[in-house]
Amino acid sequence: MWGSCPAAEIRALKRRNAATPQRRNAELEQTIEILKVATSFFVRESDPRDRR
Repeated sequence: MWGSCPAAEIRALKRRNAATPQRRNAELEQTIEILKVATSFFVRESDPRDRR
């Protein structure tokens, strides 16, 4: 894994790891929005007053 320039590889790993929390946060925010829409759908579908 460590080639001729370990310092450069360490810097690359640090950059990649620094980007990971932001990417994960964006994924989680998207998941939350999807779950909100799904919850709303299922609440409407299971409403006994709304019989089509």
